[in-house]
Amino acid sequence: MAPALDPARARSALLQARLYAILDASYAAPSQWPTLATQLAEGGVGIFQLRGKKLTKDEILTSAKVLAPLLARRGLPLILNDHPDLVVPSGAAGCHLGQDDLGIPEPGKHSVPTTSDSAPCTPPGPNPTINPSVPPKSGKSRARSPFPFFVSVG
Repeated sequence: MAPALDPARARSALLQARLYAILDASYAAPSQWPTLATQLAEGGVGIFQLRGKKLTKDEILTSAKVLAPLLARRGLPLILNDHPDLVVPSGAAGCHLGQDDLGIPEPGKHSVPTTSDSAPCTPPGPNPTINPSVPPKSGKSRARSPFPFFVSVG
């Protein structure tokens, strides 16, 4: 599946975003996510992350296939949490991996560029991107990319 949001537009949105919303199944049911995303977008959110630690991959993919085009119509990227293998089939703009979540994939393992120590992050072209989080007060980080699109702290 092609990205729901043109990669160049996704990159621009990532660079300009000031608010980053996480749609998390621990506080809102996936059935509520489209309404929440619409309200948050109207309030100025520029990046959305879909997070469902206890959801199945099929549930995440189903939700992402609804959210990616909904947000793309507004020029906003959807980032998936933990599942780089679902980025392309969902049409999402990229994937977020925490420092301890699945590990940062080795180059070539997925069809998306990474921001690991071993592979520099490249701007989204035909493919989305994977970005890691940085633990607070961390002396070391896997987010030492020469060009990260976003770094999540927390």
